[in-house]
Formats: sequence, structure tokens, C-alpha cells
Amino acid sequence: MIGRRQNPDDYLLAYEQDASNYSIGTVNSYITDDFYALLDDGEGEAIVREKPDLATGRMVAITDEQAKVLVDKVERYLSNVDAGEWKNNVVMLGDDGDANEHMEDAERVAKEYQQGSNDRLNLSKIYWDRYNRVPSAIGYTYPMVRQQPCATWKKALPSSTIVDTELRFKCRMKPL
Repeated sequence: MIGRRQNPDDYLLAYEQDASNYSIGTVNSYITDDFYALLDDGEGEAIVREKPDLATGRMVAITDEQAKVLVDKVERYLSNVDAGEWKNNVVMLGDDGDANEHMEDAERVAKEYQQGSNDRLNLSKIYWDRYNRVPSAIGYTYPMVRQQPCATWKKALPSSTIVDTELRFKCRMKPL
């Protein structure tokens, strides 16, 4: 697809939100597709305060075959072919950068999940600052942060799930 389509009109651009009121930066700005899900008249001017009318997300595929695998996985998910306990598992991740802002956000959302789930969700948390930081050639890393979710996902997820493909790459896992 990328190799064959060089026309910019063939791509759906992402919307970059600058929440800082100063300039686009790494902490106060972010990329979102929420702009495309604001469907009511007059929406889109104050994207920070507006709520999307539907969920959005992207699946990245370079070839037609990769796109077909992703679409097939979505169809399996929607038809509930791979029903199981794994669908009730929620993992909150929060790194230790930006004065723990991400970890605090993850903890706030985790508390909201716990209050509203009536014990239907199996919530686990992986926060970087709870693990040993290890120096490496590229700076500090957290090997256990990577190993813990990969080990859990490897056991728990059916190979046909949507997240399976990306996790196998990130966790260096072979197909089940």
C-alpha cells in the first residue's frame, strides 16, 4: 500500500492537539483521531472539552494481506469466537517521566475502573517506578516492566485477538 500509493490524498491525517496554549511540545500536545469522531454540528473548535460520538482507532497494515489479518481478527472479536476471561483483564501502565504525571493518570483511571466495574474487571497495574532501573547503552531501561506483561499476555491471549499481532512483535513472541 505505501509502496504503491504515493498520493497524499490516500492517507488519513492525524489531528495534533496543542493543549499548552503556547506551542506544540511533547508534554502538552498529543495526536488523536477524536477530531473525526466529533459528529455534532458546531463541534471541533474546542476538542479538549468535547466528547467524541464514537470510538476511533487505527490498525496499521502495509500490505493487503496484513490488512486482511487485522480485519479478520476484528470480525472474530465482534462475533465473540474467542470468548474468555482475557476480555475482562485490564492492565494500567504508567511510566516515571514527566514528574510521574502518566503514572498518576493511570492510577486515577484505575480507581474509576474499580468503582464502576462491580468486580467484573481483573485490574493489574504496571508502574515503572515500582521496578529496578537498569543502565544500558541507550540509557536506563526497566527489563521487568517489559517481561511482566509479555509473560502474562503470552499465556492469556488467544492467538486470534486483535492485540496479538503487535504484542508478538514487542514481546518477541512466536505464534502460539
